[in-house]
Amino acid sequence: TMVMDAGYKNPAIAKLLIDDGKIPVFPYKSPMTKKGFLKKYEYAYDEYFDCYVCPNNQVLKYTTTNREGYREYKSDSNICKECPYLSQCTESQNHVKTITRHIWEDYIETCEDIRHTRGMKELYGKRKETIERNFGTANEIYTADWKSEDEYESWTHLCLYEYEEISKDTIKKRQYPY
Repeated sequence: TMVMDAGYKNPAIAKLLIDDGKIPVFPYKSPMTKKGFLKKYEYAYDEYFDCYVCPNNQVLKYTTTNREGYREYKSDSNICKECPYLSQCTESQNHVKTITRHIWEDYIETCEDIRHTRGMKELYGKRKETIERNFGTANEIYTADWKSEDEYESWTHLCLYEYEEISKDTIKKRQYPY
């Protein structure tokens, strides 16, 4: 079991962990939708027909997959321009709603199922007591004695260098498709 911060909640990491036989526990991440607009979960995904259905029971059909691995689903502008939900759905000039779904979105959905499993909420709560505490202590130690901006920059560069070295070692061990 691996308990992680919301910053790591993306399809590539979820796929990697699940394929490696690990149990990822991610926190809830609120939708990043403009205020007053319909959220992605308010559109139903139909796995069998590979399409989305909007709150007005209209189909958003698959059109293409972009370079980042997101499948794009678009509505019919002729139907949408008369829709009562249009102002809550899209601001596009041509009245087309576009929803994206990553090709590995199923892995994120599996992680959501894991998150709702009994005991996982308590396990995620322990993260604050262990991991976050260590980061807080390190931050306290290293930020208390800085006398100049140069010292701060050199410490920051050291941290980034260490992160890059860890990343290079990880990439050498495995070739990620993403």
